[in-house]
Amino acid sequence: MYQIAQSGGAGAGGGMLNRYASSPTINSSQFVANHATIHGGAMCNDYGASPQMFDSWLQQNTSNGDGGAIANFNKFPNHRIVRIY
Repeated sequence: MYQIAQSGGAGAGGGMLNRYASSPTINSSQFVANHATIHGGAMCNDYGASPQMFDSWLQQNTSNGDGGAIANFNKFPNHRIVRIY
């Protein structure tokens, strides 16, 4: 299992920022205690990005704006068996 933890201060996508039609596959990963000052504490998906996330955990992520865990704009990503705490 991969872990992205305690990153902070990003404007958007504290743990991961996906833009411009990027479509990464995230599998068996943890996003823990990340922070964004604008959108998406764990992850921000914008400008056509459409990631796929499977069997992953998002825990204690925060944002000053939209999406404490995930902020999605313009597309809807595919998430299965994702636990958000």
